[in-house]
Amino acid sequence: MTSAAIDEAIRELSDLETLDDATLQALFGACLRAYSTRSEELGTHVPPYLPASGITPTHAIRAAAGLLREADITSFDLAMMFNV
Repeated sequence: MTSAAIDEAIRELSDLETLDDATLQALFGACLRAYSTRSEELGTHVPPYLPASGITPTHAIRAAAGLLREADITSFDLAMMFNV
């Protein structure tokens, strides 16, 4: 997929009135799997989004909280992951 095609897809997906929940969930899941796989392959931290993408702390917290809740991950599980 070319950069122009990706930019166009992002513009189309930004229209929340035409993006149903099932499509959003499928895209988010695909992105999560790709991100996780890439991070694991490289063995290093890969920033999950570009600084210019407009992601705010609120966006990040809502997404993280949703992921943790859906995966049934507790604060204890999360602390163990980071050896806190």
